[in-house]
Amino acid sequence: MSLFVLLLGSVLVLIGLAVVAKPQLLPAMAGTIFTGRWLYPAALARLLIGAGLIAAAPHVALSGLVAALGWLAALGAMLLVTLPLPLWKGLAQWGEGLPGSVLRVVGLSVLAVGLLFVYAVIL
Repeated sequence: MSLFVLLLGSVLVLIGLAVVAKPQLLPAMAGTIFTGRWLYPAALARLLIGAGLIAAAPHVALSGLVAALGWLAALGAMLLVTLPLPLWKGLAQWGEGLPGSVLRVVGLSVLAVGLLFVYAVIL
């Protein structure tokens, strides 16, 4: 179970580094997901990631934090399928207008969460 958290942390670190290096990747990814075709697969992936984090939480350090992030991911999956698609499209369009410095901060946040997961497994 801790291998799942380690792999997820590694993927998040790579995504965070990519967004810091090229900030316009983030609005492109969000625009792809919120077009409608990828919304439900993204929600399913988020639900599975949340369930995996909740299940793996007792096997890693910082188990409360890992479980809380798992519950937030599962809640986010439920919000993706219950809120209307025009709302998500509007959010994606708003994100496209953000300056690169703000997108880099988001990338650093993703990087920090990824490092937190890796730390929780290694600790």
